[in-house]
Amino acid sequence: MPEKKEKKKQPLRKVRVADFRVVYSNGITIVNTARDFQLVFGLVAMDLDGKFVINEHTLVAMSPQHTKSLFFLLEKRIKDWEKAHGEIKIGEPKP
Repeated sequence: MPEKKEKKKQPLRKVRVADFRVVYSNGITIVNTARDFQLVFGLVAMDLDGKFVINEHTLVAMSPQHTKSLFFLLEKRIKDWEKAHGEIKIGEPKP
């Protein structure tokens, strides 16, 4: 029986598009439907009345499969970071 050659996965080459940009977010809202997850990023700020508000600026929509992949990637990166730098302490998440 002929041996099956194992195909090596080629890493994807990453190319930044001309309008690539970096954004900062300290607030996120997650909405999901039967078909996708929507991550809405924003900046928490205080309005003129002294109340906190999230100024939403970016929405990332992902399939459930990509969202779950992101979850596992984040989980691994957080564990690695905490192993090197110590536990990340957070308060209770707000709904």
